[in-house]
Amino acid sequence: MPSSAVLPANDLPAALESVLVSEADIKNRLRKLGAEIAALYGDQEITVVAVINGAILFTADLLRHIDNPVRLDCIRVSSYRNETKSTGKPQVLGHLSLDLANRHVLLIDDILDTGKTLSLIVGMIKKLQPASVRTCVLLDKRGRREVEFEADFVGFQIPDKFVVGYGLDYAERYRNLPCIGVLKSHLQNPPEWA
Repeated sequence: MPSSAVLPANDLPAALESVLVSEADIKNRLRKLGAEIAALYGDQEITVVAVINGAILFTADLLRHIDNPVRLDCIRVSSYRNETKSTGKPQVLGHLSLDLANRHVLLIDDILDTGKTLSLIVGMIKKLQPASVRTCVLLDKRGRREVEFEADFVGFQIPDKFVVGYGLDYAERYRNLPCIGVLKSHLQNPPEWA
């Protein structure tokens, strides 16, 4: 392995200890989630707020399975930085540009673990007086919950393991893996990245 602890592109799957959710499973679940969301909203317009960078792939692929009229905005929140555990209170690093008043808002994030990030953003959105606020997450890691919070739509329940792929990262790496897997322990906090 190179001394930089960064794997060549063709070796990225070797970064995984195990695959929790395959690329095929993701595609199948997205079709079902899209249908569930469309059924709930009927023909109403949805204002989607995506938490980036993590939810960017999930949001883009999910929206292809929703036929409703959609407005899209993004918000950036930092809670992990270069760690494998949340660093405490999430920090909002950007602001929403769309008017959410009297709109049906669907907040999309990659993972629900401690609950702090989604709880914070939902609280911010509610102050903007939307018609409704619902949440959709790709992954739900209930074993890490610190704040009482449940998502309205969940892709997959996963165990309390540090995962990467399909938008999820470690120190901004591994987002481009097509599946979701457990990052090998020797690649978590390597001395070269400190």
